[in-house]
Amino acid sequence: MSSALHSIVGSLSGCILVCALAVVAGAQSAEKIVMKLGHALAADNHYQLTALEFAKAETSGRIAIQIGPLSQLRGEVQMMQELRA
Repeated sequence: MSSALHSIVGSLSGCILVCALAVVAGAQSAEKIVMKLGHALAADNHYQLTALEFAKAETSGRIAIQIGPLSQLRGEVQMMQELRA
């Protein structure tokens, strides 16, 4: 696996972990959760489409994901640093 692809997969894994933790924490609340997901790929990439399907199917619509493709929300390194903070 190339280092760029490995980085992308790692970033998406971190985002999915954050989503899963939010589902558990938000299960006690009836409010809709809005999360942001950033990545460096195009908006029609399968990572983005899968994230949207996951949020819809696995959370019964309780979580909305706002996606920033093409590093609109920051670069991968900055997003990973924010996850660790």
